[in-house]
Amino acid sequence: MSTPPPPPGPLSVSLSTGTVVAPQDGTPATVGVTVSGASSAGSLSVTASNLPSGVTSQFVPAAGGSGGTLSLTATSTTPSGTYSANVVATDGSRTASQPLTLVIAISASVANAVDATLGVGGKLEEFMSTSFQAGGGNYPFFQNHTATEPAQLNKLGPQHIRVQVIAGSVPWKANTGAATDWDFSSLDSYVQPVLGAADNSPEFQIAVAPGFLNDPTTGHFVFNTANVQAFAEYSANLVKYFNKGGFTWGGSTFVSPSFLNTR
Repeated sequence: MSTPPPPPGPLSVSLSTGTVVAPQDGTPATVGVTVSGASSAGSLSVTASNLPSGVTSQFVPAAGGSGGTLSLTATSTTPSGTYSANVVATDGSRTASQPLTLVIAISASVANAVDATLGVGGKLEEFMSTSFQAGGGNYPFFQNHTATEPAQLNKLGPQHIRVQVIAGSVPWKANTGAATDWDFSSLDSYVQPVLGAADNSPEFQIAVAPGFLNDPTTGHFVFNTANVQAFAEYSANLVKYFNKGGFTWGGSTFVSPSFLNTR
């Protein structure tokens, strides 16, 4: 009397990797599949489930063994992203599965062509820029380096250089109504060389208010109606000084040298 063969062990699936990347250009992503406990290698099938739209799978069995290679292929219409798929093995009567993370990667190509509707005439143009803080003890910087720094700055070809006016170079010193209330010497030592460089159009940032509008104890701007109106007048006069031909204060006219030079 012959002894019947023992029943097969439990069916299980193992993968060579837990994550595969399939580009949108159709390059297949492959993962090795090993199936244990299959009752018959001939009846074994391996598929993938929970795939995003546009992805196809193909399993190629290994010669003489329970396993093989699973290929996953995306298309250009497959949405990019990360998906939770499953590798499913069936031996005719039993099924086992193993989770697989599928990443659909964006695929881009560079063509030898110019799209004149993009950029500047089809070209991406970049520029360098920089910023200066005009104030404190550094205001004579350009005057101490007249022969070198303005020329070097212009070589960068910067656009819209940023000039930030901090306490030491605020030109409005007092509000007595006299011409001596205003002193642009420190501010102009920075702004005028910058106006002469590159695109001649710096960005002027009024960083702080005149000192006499601040609380003497904290040094912070005092927000009241009079001070807000005074700060608005200060800002307006700066615009007039650099862009509108100047302003009059205490019987004197204050106008930027750069404005006079461009008339």
